[in-house]
Amino acid sequence: DALTTVGIEVGHDPGSSSALRGPVNGVFRSTPQAQLVFQQAVALSKSTKPSMLQGAHVVAATCDLEQGTVVLALAALEVDRDLLREVARDEARTH
Repeated sequence: DALTTVGIEVGHDPGSSSALRGPVNGVFRSTPQAQLVFQQAVALSKSTKPSMLQGAHVVAATCDLEQGTVVLALAALEVDRDLLREVARDEARTH
């Protein structure tokens, strides 16, 4: 419902294929796209001292996505992903 209010129609075409879609598995049973974001966030967190995973790392990693619902939502909200990524990384470095 939240995405619909900003003009994003989310539909899933069972016949479509995507490199980011696949069986949901793992400890948290997340999608391949979510796993990728989490792995990138963890890698980013290791580049800061102290090495603690923060929400800012997840936001920065999310901004690196090229497709998916979050990309559509940020575009619909006219959020500059490059600027958001930069601000998130700065936040992670300062906390």
